Amino acid sequence: MRVRNKPVLKLRLYRGTEVNYDRDGVVKNENNLCSLEYGTKQWDIFMSNLAIAGYCQVDVEKGFLPDGNGNYNEINDLSQYEKEVHEHFAPRSEEVLENSELTALRAELDSLKALIAGKGLLPEEKEEEEEVVEDKREMYKGQPLDQALHLLRIEYEEVYGKKPFNGWGAEKLEDKINEKKAELNSKE
Repeated sequence: MRVRNKPVLKLRLYRGTEVNYDRDGVVKNENNLCSLEYGTKQWDIFMSNLAIAGYCQVDVEKGFLPDGNGNYNEINDLSQYEKEVHEHFAPRSEEVLENSELTALRAELDSLKALIAGKGLLPEEKEEEEEVVEDKREMYKGQPLDQALHLLRIEYEEVYGKKPFNGWGAEKLEDKINEKKAELNSKE
Protein backbone atom coordinates (compact mmCIF):
# COMPACT_ATOMS: atom_id res chain seq x y z
CA MET A 1 0.00 0.00 0.00
CA ARG A 2 1.35 3.37 -1.05
CA VAL A 3 1.55 6.04 1.63
CA ARG A 4 0.47 9.47 0.49
CA ASN A 5 2.16 12.48 1.99
CA LYS A 6 0.36 15.23 0.08
CA PRO A 7 -1.77 17.66 2.08
CA VAL A 8 -5.54 17.59 1.83
CA LEU A 9 -7.16 21.04 1.64
CA LYS A 10 -10.74 21.98 2.40
CA LEU A 11 -11.92 24.77 0.09
CA ARG A 12 -15.04 26.90 0.55
CA LEU A 13 -16.44 27.67 -2.93
CA TYR A 14 -18.77 30.65 -3.44
CA ARG A 15 -20.97 30.69 -6.53
CA GLY A 16 -21.94 33.83 -8.44
CA THR A 17 -20.32 36.89 -9.95
CA GLU A 18 -19.54 38.48 -6.58
CA VAL A 19 -19.90 37.68 -2.91
CA ASN A 20 -23.05 39.20 -1.39
CA TYR A 21 -23.72 39.67 2.31
CA ASP A 22 -26.89 40.28 4.27
CA ARG A 23 -27.11 43.06 6.90
CA ASP A 24 -25.69 40.74 9.58
CA GLY A 25 -22.55 40.06 7.51
CA VAL A 26 -23.54 36.53 6.56
CA VAL A 27 -22.72 35.44 3.02
CA LYS A 28 -25.86 35.05 0.87
CA ASN A 29 -24.17 33.20 -2.00
CA GLU A 30 -24.56 29.48 -2.49
CA ASN A 31 -21.38 27.94 -1.08
CA ASN A 32 -20.01 24.44 -0.78
CA LEU A 33 -17.10 22.75 0.91
CA CYS A 34 -14.74 20.73 -1.25
CA SER A 35 -11.78 18.57 -0.20
CA LEU A 36 -8.89 18.07 -2.62
CA GLU A 37 -5.45 16.54 -2.37
CA TYR A 38 -2.92 19.26 -3.12
CA GLY A 39 -0.45 18.78 -5.99
CA THR A 40 -2.38 16.09 -7.84
CA LYS A 41 -3.71 16.13 -11.40
CA GLN A 42 -7.20 16.57 -10.00
CA TRP A 43 -6.02 19.67 -8.10
CA ASP A 44 -4.50 21.17 -11.26
CA ILE A 45 -7.62 20.56 -13.34
CA PHE A 46 -9.91 21.93 -10.64
CA MET A 47 -7.80 25.07 -10.18
CA SER A 48 -7.57 25.75 -13.91
CA ASN A 49 -11.39 25.63 -14.17
CA LEU A 50 -12.25 27.70 -11.08
CA ALA A 51 -13.03 30.96 -12.83
CA ILE A 52 -15.09 29.40 -15.62
CA ALA A 53 -17.01 27.10 -13.25
CA GLY A 54 -19.02 30.03 -11.89
CA TYR A 55 -17.19 30.62 -8.62
CA CYS A 56 -16.52 34.17 -7.53
CA GLN A 57 -14.41 33.37 -4.49
CA VAL A 58 -12.61 30.39 -3.01
CA ASP A 59 -11.28 30.31 0.54
CA VAL A 60 -8.90 27.72 1.97
CA GLU A 61 -10.60 26.85 5.26
CA LYS A 62 -8.46 24.01 6.57
CA GLY A 63 -5.54 21.85 5.60
CA PHE A 64 -4.42 18.47 6.80
CA LEU A 65 -1.12 16.68 6.34
CA PRO A 66 -1.01 12.86 6.64
CA ASP A 67 1.58 11.53 9.09
CA GLY A 68 1.96 8.09 7.44
CA ASN A 69 0.07 6.16 10.13
CA GLY A 70 -3.36 6.95 8.76
CA ASN A 71 -3.73 10.07 10.90
CA TYR A 72 -3.96 13.66 9.69
CA ASN A 73 -2.40 16.66 11.38
CA GLU A 74 -3.91 20.10 10.84
CA ILE A 75 -1.77 22.63 8.94
CA ASN A 76 -1.55 25.96 10.78
CA ASP A 77 -0.07 28.15 8.03
CA LEU A 78 -2.28 28.03 4.91
CA SER A 79 -0.92 31.22 3.30
CA GLN A 80 1.04 29.34 0.63
CA TYR A 81 -2.12 27.54 -0.53
CA GLU A 82 -4.33 30.62 -0.26
CA LYS A 83 -1.92 32.56 -2.45
CA GLU A 84 -2.00 29.89 -5.17
CA VAL A 85 -5.81 29.66 -5.11
CA HIS A 86 -6.25 33.44 -5.34
CA GLU A 87 -3.81 33.65 -8.27
CA HIS A 88 -6.32 31.72 -10.36
CA PHE A 89 -8.78 34.61 -10.00
CA ALA A 90 -6.26 37.44 -10.45
CA PRO A 91 -5.86 38.72 -14.01
CA ARG A 92 -2.56 37.70 -15.50
CA SER A 93 -0.19 40.38 -16.67
CA GLU A 94 0.17 40.76 -20.41
CA GLU A 95 3.34 39.48 -21.95
CA VAL A 96 5.45 42.23 -23.50
CA LEU A 97 7.20 41.25 -26.70
CA GLU A 98 10.53 42.66 -27.74
CA ASN A 99 11.01 44.51 -31.01
CA SER A 100 12.74 41.58 -32.73
CA GLU A 101 9.89 39.24 -31.73
CA LEU A 102 7.31 41.69 -33.06
CA THR A 103 9.19 41.99 -36.35
CA ALA A 104 9.30 38.21 -36.71
CA LEU A 105 5.58 37.91 -35.95
CA ARG A 106 4.73 40.65 -38.49
CA ALA A 107 6.82 38.90 -41.16
CA GLU A 108 5.03 35.62 -40.45
CA LEU A 109 1.66 37.35 -40.62
CA ASP A 110 2.57 38.96 -43.96
CA SER A 111 3.67 35.61 -45.38
CA LEU A 112 0.39 34.02 -44.24
CA LYS A 113 -1.58 36.84 -45.88
CA ALA A 114 0.34 36.31 -49.10
CA LEU A 115 -0.35 32.59 -48.95
CA ILE A 116 -4.05 33.15 -48.39
CA ALA A 117 -4.20 35.77 -51.15
CA GLY A 118 -2.49 33.35 -53.53
CA LYS A 119 -5.22 30.80 -52.93
CA GLY A 120 -7.88 33.40 -53.67
CA LEU A 121 -9.26 33.47 -50.14
CA LEU A 122 -8.74 37.21 -49.79
CA PRO A 123 -10.51 38.76 -52.79
CA GLU A 124 -9.92 42.34 -51.63
CA GLU A 125 -6.16 41.91 -52.09
CA LYS A 126 -6.27 40.72 -55.72
CA GLU A 127 -4.21 42.93 -57.98
CA GLU A 128 -6.15 42.37 -61.20
CA GLU A 129 -9.87 42.15 -61.72
CA GLU A 130 -11.15 39.36 -63.93
CA GLU A 131 -12.29 40.46 -67.36
CA VAL A 132 -16.00 40.21 -68.02
CA VAL A 133 -16.56 37.96 -71.01
CA GLU A 134 -19.14 39.53 -73.30
CA ASP A 135 -19.71 36.43 -75.41
CA LYS A 136 -20.52 33.60 -72.99
CA ARG A 137 -19.45 31.04 -75.56
CA GLU A 138 -15.82 32.19 -75.12
CA MET A 139 -15.78 30.96 -71.49
CA TYR A 140 -16.01 27.31 -72.53
CA LYS A 141 -13.49 27.18 -75.35
CA GLY A 142 -10.73 24.68 -74.75
CA GLN A 143 -12.48 22.92 -71.88
CA PRO A 144 -12.49 19.10 -71.88
CA LEU A 145 -16.25 18.83 -71.25
CA ASP A 146 -18.84 18.38 -74.00
CA GLN A 147 -18.59 21.66 -75.90
CA ALA A 148 -21.92 21.34 -77.71
CA LEU A 149 -23.79 20.90 -74.42
CA HIS A 150 -22.17 24.02 -73.00
CA LEU A 151 -23.03 26.03 -76.09
CA LEU A 152 -26.62 24.80 -75.97
CA ARG A 153 -26.95 25.74 -72.30
CA ILE A 154 -25.63 29.22 -73.05
CA GLU A 155 -28.03 29.58 -75.96
CA TYR A 156 -30.93 28.36 -73.78
CA GLU A 157 -30.04 30.96 -71.17
CA GLU A 158 -30.00 33.71 -73.81
CA VAL A 159 -33.34 32.63 -75.28
CA TYR A 160 -35.24 31.94 -72.05
CA GLY A 161 -33.44 34.35 -69.71
CA LYS A 162 -32.79 31.62 -67.16
CA LYS A 163 -30.56 28.62 -66.75
CA PRO A 164 -31.76 25.24 -68.05
CA PHE A 165 -32.41 22.17 -65.93
CA ASN A 166 -29.05 20.53 -65.30
CA GLY A 167 -30.28 17.04 -66.11
CA TRP A 168 -31.31 17.82 -69.68
CA GLY A 169 -29.16 16.43 -72.46
CA ALA A 170 -28.21 18.10 -75.74
CA GLU A 171 -31.32 16.82 -77.61
CA LYS A 172 -33.74 18.14 -74.98
CA LEU A 173 -32.00 21.53 -74.87
CA GLU A 174 -32.03 21.75 -78.67
CA ASP A 175 -35.76 20.94 -78.77
CA LYS A 176 -36.55 23.57 -76.11
CA ILE A 177 -34.48 26.24 -77.89
CA ASN A 178 -36.09 25.49 -81.28
CA GLU A 179 -39.53 25.52 -79.65
CA LYS A 180 -38.93 28.94 -78.07
CA LYS A 181 -37.44 30.40 -81.26
CA ALA A 182 -40.45 29.17 -83.24
CA GLU A 183 -42.75 30.74 -80.66
CA LEU A 184 -40.90 34.07 -80.88
CA ASN A 185 -40.92 33.99 -84.72
CA SER A 186 -44.70 33.34 -84.80
CA LYS A 187 -45.33 36.38 -82.57
CA GLU A 188 -43.47 38.69 -84.96
